[in-house]
Amino acid sequence: MRLVLIAPYQNPSVNWGWILHEVVDDYRKKGQLEGVEVATYFQPSRSLGGDLYDLVPLGEGRFGVAIGDISGKGTPAAILMASLYASFRSLTRGQLSLPDLMSRLNNLLKENVGPGRYATFFYAVFDPAALEMRYSNAGHFPPLLLRADSDPMLLAEGGIVLGYIPDSGYREGVISLQPGDVVVFYTDGLVEAHNEGGEEFGEERIADIATTLIGHSAQEVLDGLREAVHHHSGGGPPEDDLTLVVLRVR
Repeated sequence: MRLVLIAPYQNPSVNWGWILHEVVDDYRKKGQLEGVEVATYFQPSRSLGGDLYDLVPLGEGRFGVAIGDISGKGTPAAILMASLYASFRSLTRGQLSLPDLMSRLNNLLKENVGPGRYATFFYAVFDPAALEMRYSNAGHFPPLLLRADSDPMLLAEGGIVLGYIPDSGYREGVISLQPGDVVVFYTDGLVEAHNEGGEEFGEERIADIATTLIGHSAQEVLDGLREAVHHHSGGGPPEDDLTLVVLRVR
């Protein structure tokens, strides 16, 4: 059982957001999302892109969340994202530490990309029973950790983008979670959504809006962000794929 969205393979007749919602519900019914709420949203761009989102069951209540984006668009981006996803899934079957997994993923992607091509990628492993999250960020827009008694935290620990420099090292961040914590994952389609005047939606606006929704459900936080960017951009299709994932600790 897996939850994956590789944007380049979108079918115009398929509502990917609905499919993701249904699969998350299936996880919940089977008890594989104990202690957390997860809400997801994907809006494809006008052209072929390369966003990825995956939810990985790891056993004993643990699960991983991955989000990434390939540089460029079109068929090359689609092929690279497929390669990245296959490599990532293969590596999660082992007992690798997060730094080792990211380093190997970097080298595998480097073997398959030309000069100047790369992927941003973020992977976190959640242990709801221990209230702990371990993560590593390879040049992706840092997800936000939000809690009622502190400022938003950017999850930036890790290293450079994948596939750019061989044998790159990656660090691991460790976060002690609290009930009510919210983690917001997103791709550049959310950050870089423009209004008519050319102003980007921006990371600061994401943090400000999400902070006002602390205490609400994961779905309500997601809906607030989705409606805000929709209003900001005038309601048209995004210039880039827009992927948004919100996780809330119960």
